[in-house]
Amino acid sequence: MIIFWDKRLPKAIIILFILALTLLIPFCPEIVVATDKAIQFDLPSEDEVEILILLEDQVDTKRIAAWTRRSQPFFIDPAVREKRIRSEVFKALEHKAEVGQDSLLKFLKDRENADSVFELESYYIVNMVYARVSKEFVETIARRSEVNSIWLNQEIEIAETKLKPASSQFGSVEWNIDHIRASEVWSDFNIDGTGIVVGIIDTGVDWQHETLKMNYRGYNPLNPESPDHNYNWYDPHYGSSSPDDNIGHGTFIAGIAVGSDLLGENQIGVAPGAQWIAARGLDDNGQGTYADLLKAMEFMLAPTPNADGSGVPRPDMAPDIVNNSWGGSTVCNPFFKEAINNWRNAGILPVFSGGNFGPDEGSIRLPANYYESFTVGAVNSDNKLAYFSSRGPGACGDFIKPNISAPGKNIRSALSSQLGYEKSYAVGSGSSMAAPHVAGVAALLGQADPPPFAGNSFCAYKR
Repeated sequence: MIIFWDKRLPKAIIILFILALTLLIPFCPEIVVATDKAIQFDLPSEDEVEILILLEDQVDTKRIAAWTRRSQPFFIDPAVREKRIRSEVFKALEHKAEVGQDSLLKFLKDRENADSVFELESYYIVNMVYARVSKEFVETIARRSEVNSIWLNQEIEIAETKLKPASSQFGSVEWNIDHIRASEVWSDFNIDGTGIVVGIIDTGVDWQHETLKMNYRGYNPLNPESPDHNYNWYDPHYGSSSPDDNIGHGTFIAGIAVGSDLLGENQIGVAPGAQWIAARGLDDNGQGTYADLLKAMEFMLAPTPNADGSGVPRPDMAPDIVNNSWGGSTVCNPFFKEAINNWRNAGILPVFSGGNFGPDEGSIRLPANYYESFTVGAVNSDNKLAYFSSRGPGACGDFIKPNISAPGKNIRSALSSQLGYEKSYAVGSGSSMAAPHVAGVAALLGQADPPPFAGNSFCAYKR
């Protein structure tokens, strides 16, 4: 097939042709929240249990976003309009949680002194409450009229990824960057992701790595060793005051999305002009609970000034894209659906790695197996699907998954200095490595034609 380029074509459309990724294009979905009011797990043998209580009354953020968009004057700057939409979505969610949880929280707090309730925490990204309670008390909660369903606070663990330390390769653009022809976008269109922010939910990020330091959003070029971590870093596990990464997974992922050193000698990232922020949703064992990850997702919707999540949230500081190289089993568990839906309606693109459960069919993991997630599979340098890459369809319905595939085999990227190696780079494989390629591509598109991901507008790019 011969393609004749027409310079009159919109820049974003030309870039879509140049970025040689394998696109599989589903239509954009409507979101359905779980409707069965039930305890969604078998009660454990332990006396205490950690649960997440989903309330019946949820915010229709699609309607909020559409109403806000229609109410804006036609001449308003698109970027300003989308920030207002995000703000209204956030305010509606926060108000719903404040009002809608009042009765339940009073009920639970009254039982704190009766050896039934031991810990409570409220969420707003979904109208939900976390509680550590006695096992016998779970059924009492389930019988309340405002409760939709109760979920066990399960644990998610990233697939073991072996990172092999590697040397710097001065002056080189990595094969995977050339493979998707991102470097041509840099040179031919002067587009590198500038102005776009990528969020990373992972094991943390080594903010001082040479390929990541200068495009950390908190970096201060006037005082390079004193960055501003406010609204840029969240650590629910250890409360670390600055971004770090003790097992290296998140640093590696961030490098693929946005990494580039000062002299441009290690071109490891797809969008080296984009900035990044991060939340440590997974601990130093690569594990995180549903509650941990939901809090990280909440931070990405409206970042807070302190690493422990305290302070006034600011939706205007939210990233444009969030990379999620994590997931659970291959079953259809809708727990994260509503949060992802609310991201989308706030103009945040949710990119998820599909998993490493291939070559079995139907092996896409959650939340990547949701219709709502933008799911990424892995290919090798020959553009063939990697043997480990999870295959569709997803367990949540008869629709195409993954949505897109990108390089995920033998990728060189940044190695966290916290691991103690002399070398600053490593080579690794997995669908975790494929996803940040797509996050980087989205950043390039976002710079080419902002605002990038208002509502479901990324679906328009796909069409």
